[in-house]
This record gives sequence, C-alpha cells and structure tokens, in this order.
Amino acid sequence: MNTRLWARFSFPRLILFGCFPAHVAKPRAKNSFKPFPHKLTDFSTFIWYGWRGAGHILQAILVSFLPTLMESKRRSDGSASNPDFDRVIAKQIKDFVDTIVWYARRDVDKSQHEDKHLFRVSEIMAVGHKNGLEVAYYPNAGYDTVAFEHSEISFEHELFHNLRVNFGFGNGIVEILKEHMSPYLQMIQSISPNGGSPYVKGVFSCKRIA
Repeated sequence: MNTRLWARFSFPRLILFGCFPAHVAKPRAKNSFKPFPHKLTDFSTFIWYGWRGAGHILQAILVSFLPTLMESKRRSDGSASNPDFDRVIAKQIKDFVDTIVWYARRDVDKSQHEDKHLFRVSEIMAVGHKNGLEVAYYPNAGYDTVAFEHSEISFEHELFHNLRVNFGFGNGIVEILKEHMSPYLQMIQSISPNGGSPYVKGVFSCKRIA
C-alpha cells in the first residue's frame, strides 16, 4: 500500500475497495451500505473510491456538442469534411454520452451490472451516518493523490483520461476536444485551484463511530 495513504488514514485496521462494490451499486443508494456494518466488525475504517454524478454529466454535455462545433469550424474556414473519420468520432461520442446517461439513471435496476453508478456525495454521507459511519470525502482525488496536500485532479485531465483510457478511444477525440473545447475547459480550469471544480470522482473514508 502507498505509505502516504497509510499515514493519512492511520487507523488500527483498514480495508480498501478499488471502487464501490458491484453488488451494492444500485440506484437506491439509501440501501447501499446495508451489507457493511456487520462485516466491518474486524475493521475500524474502510475507504473506497468512486465516480460522482455532476462532473460526469457535465463531461457528457460538453462532448455531445463536439459535432456541432466541428461543423461550425469547417463552415467558417472552408475546410473539407472526412466522412470516415466523422463516423468514428460520432460513434465514440454516442457511446460516451449514452454510457454516462446510463450510469446516472435511477429508474432502472443495476444490480446485475458493473459498479458504475453515479452517486451523490450527500447520499453516501447520509447513508453512512445512518449506519454508524463517520464519512469524510476527498473530492476529485484518487488513491494515488489523496495523501498529498493538493490532492484534487483537474476536470480537464479527468475528461481526457476518461475518453482516452477508460473508454479506450485513444488520442484522436482528445485532440479534437482540445481544439474545439479549449475556451470552455479553461473556464472550468480557472475555478479548479480554489476547489470549485465539479465533482468527477473522489475518495471516501468511512470510519465506524465508537
């Protein structure tokens, strides 16, 4: 385990989850912690990392405007389109937006699906408290950064990483985003150093209340 992480969460007994366990990643977040209080008898704390709703929804909205911005630029500078390339980018955009919308939906049963439900921070804290857990949240941090004083990762970095790595689209769509979305991303970036960036992910530390 990362020694800085262990030092920050220096409780007697600790359990880590890579992300919120799949069998409790359901739309009804109020039930999500129920399996844990009985299983935590041998642990003082558990920490888990997960995606947050608002930041990912904002990512989907920004990406969904990309075809319109690309077409507008072509009309203004007279450049030719590339139908094959456009079809690839259009499919990637649709896959990305549809997937984020699925993660955010609360009108479907996700109990048999993977662990990518977009919870609200307030929900996790409220449910943790009801189940005897003191919950601390470290916004836009991962296990690799949470132990540092400045642990937040930028919205722009997370968006590019999400497209390039998590969705496996590579650099093509990322370079197009940089070209067409720079002013809008800069707007978000300008508020990020002061803690104003939308929540994209985060680390929760859940400690049993004595």
